[in-house]
Amino acid sequence: MNIIKKIPFEIYLVLIWGLSILIINPLGNFPLNDDWAYAQSVLNLYEHGKLTINSWPAMTLVGQIFWGTLFCKIFGFSFVVLRFSTLIACLIASITFYKIALWFSSDKKTAAFATVVIFFNPLFLSLSFTFMTDVHFFSFLLLSIYCFIKYLDKRKFIFIVLATVFTVFATMIRQPGVLMPLSFALVIFYKNRNIKSFLKALIPFIITMIFLAAHSYWLHHYVRSAQNVAGISALAKSASSMDFYQVITRLGKSLLYSGLFLAPLIVLFGKEIANRFKITKLKTIIFVVLCGLFLLIGGVHYPGINIFYNLGLGPKLLKDNYWHHNISPQLNYEVWANFIKITSLIASIFMLLVFPFKEILPKQKSHDNNEEAADLAKKFLLIFISGYMALLIISTYFFDRYTIPLSGAIALLLLSGKINFSGIQKITALAFLAIMMIFSIGATHDYLSWNRSRWQALEKLTQDMKISPSDIDGGFEFNAWYNTGPMNPEKKEGKSWWFVNNDEYVVSFGNIDGYRKNKAFYYPQILSFRNDSIYILKREENITLSKNILIE
Repeated sequence: MNIIKKIPFEIYLVLIWGLSILIINPLGNFPLNDDWAYAQSVLNLYEHGKLTINSWPAMTLVGQIFWGTLFCKIFGFSFVVLRFSTLIACLIASITFYKIALWFSSDKKTAAFATVVIFFNPLFLSLSFTFMTDVHFFSFLLLSIYCFIKYLDKRKFIFIVLATVFTVFATMIRQPGVLMPLSFALVIFYKNRNIKSFLKALIPFIITMIFLAAHSYWLHHYVRSAQNVAGISALAKSASSMDFYQVITRLGKSLLYSGLFLAPLIVLFGKEIANRFKITKLKTIIFVVLCGLFLLIGGVHYPGINIFYNLGLGPKLLKDNYWHHNISPQLNYEVWANFIKITSLIASIFMLLVFPFKEILPKQKSHDNNEEAADLAKKFLLIFISGYMALLIISTYFFDRYTIPLSGAIALLLLSGKINFSGIQKITALAFLAIMMIFSIGATHDYLSWNRSRWQALEKLTQDMKISPSDIDGGFEFNAWYNTGPMNPEKKEGKSWWFVNNDEYVVSFGNIDGYRKNKAFYYPQILSFRNDSIYILKREENITLSKNILIE
C-alpha cells in the first residue's frame, strides 16, 4: 500500500493515457475533420522540403507542421503517425497541467482529480485522436503558463527564456498564443507600476509579435494560396461588424461549455457554495438569478453541433447525416438538448459563484514571497482568461473546441479556492467524472470505429472496383483530401457542399433517395452496445436492382 502511495501521479497519468489509447484504438490511415489540410502541409514538407499552407486553414499552423514532420521523419508519413504526434502532445499537456495544478493547490489528490477531469473533457480527448491543432496549441500554452508562473515564483531568467520559446511555438500553431506573454507583461506592470520593468517584461511579447509579423509577411509574399489565415486586420474587421447579440451568445456559450466539462470539479465546492447561501443569502440569490438569466439568454443556441453532439463526438460528415438523415445513435434531440442545457446552466452558475473575482482587486504588498507569487499567478491567469474570452467573442467563427484553453485556465484558478475532496462531494464528483469518462472514451472509440469502416468502403470503391474519387461522395474528409471537385455551399443539384464532382457513388450511414445499397461494412460501437453499418450506395438508374447486399 505504501509503495502505491509513493508512485508519482505522473506514472498513473501515463497508464490512464495508455489504457485510453488501447480501448479507443487510434489506428486507421485516414484524415479526420479538418486535419486533411494540415496533413497536406506536413506531407509537402516531409517529401519535398517545402513549407506550404493551403487555402483551408485559418490559423498560423507552422508550429504544428514542424511537429508533425518531426514524427514523420522518424516513423514515415501516415495519418496514424500524425495522430500519435497529437497523443504525445495530449500527454505533455496533461502532465504540465498537473504540475501547474500542484502549484495552485496544496492538495495532491485535488490536483490529480482536476487533471483527470481535463484529460477526460470530451473535446480534449476526442481531438487527441486527430491531427487537429487544438491539443497541440493547448499543450504549448500550458508549458508557457508553467514557465511564466515558475518565473513569478523563482525569479530565474531561464524560465523567461523557456516561456518565450513555448509561447512562440504556441502562437505559430494558433494566433491566441500571443495573449500569454502580453498577460505576463501586464501582471509585471501591476506588480511594479514601473514603465522600465514593464518594457523589459514586454520582451517575450515583442519576440512573439516579431514571429507573427514574419509569418504574415511570408504568407503574403510566398504563400498566396493561404488566404484564410486570420490576422489582426481580419480580427479588427470582425470586431467592427459584431453586435451585442454576438457578445451575449458567445460569452454565454463559452461559460456553458466550461461549466459542463468542469462539472466534476465544481461539485467539490458544494460546502463553499452552501456557506455562501448561509452567510450572504440575499446577495447570493440575486447573483444566481442574474447569472441564470444571462446564461439562458446567451445560451439560446446552446448546445451547438460540432465536436460534441448528442450521443457522440465527431463531427459526422457524410452526406446523409449532414442532410439530417440516418442520424444514429441519438437521444430525442429535445430531451438531450434540454438535459445538457440544464446541467450546463447549474454547473456554470456554481462556477461563477466560486470564481475568484476578488483576485481582480489590488492587494497590499505582502512580505511573503510565496503569497505574492500566488497572487500574481492568479492575476496572470485572470488576464489571460479575459483576453481569450474577448477573442472568442470577436472572432469570425466559434466552435465548441475553442473552449478547451478557457476551461483549463478556469480549472487552474478554481484550484486556489476552498475545495472539499471528501464525503458526499467526493462521491458525487467521482460519479460525474465516471459518466464523463465513459462518454468520452466510448464516443471517441465509436468515432474512430465508423471512420475505419467508412475508409474500408472507400478502399473497396477506389482500389477493388477502380472507381475514380471524382465519382464518389465519400464524405468531407475523403473529397477534401483527394480534391475531387469545387465547393458547393448552396448544395446545388442535391450534392454535398464539400468538393463533390459527381456523386455516382455515395458512402453513407443508411438509405438515400435515388440510391440503392450495394455493399455494407459493419463496425462496433460502445455507447449503443451494438454493431452498425456503413454502406456503399450507387445511383439507382445506373444499377441492376438486387435484393442482396454484400456484407464485408
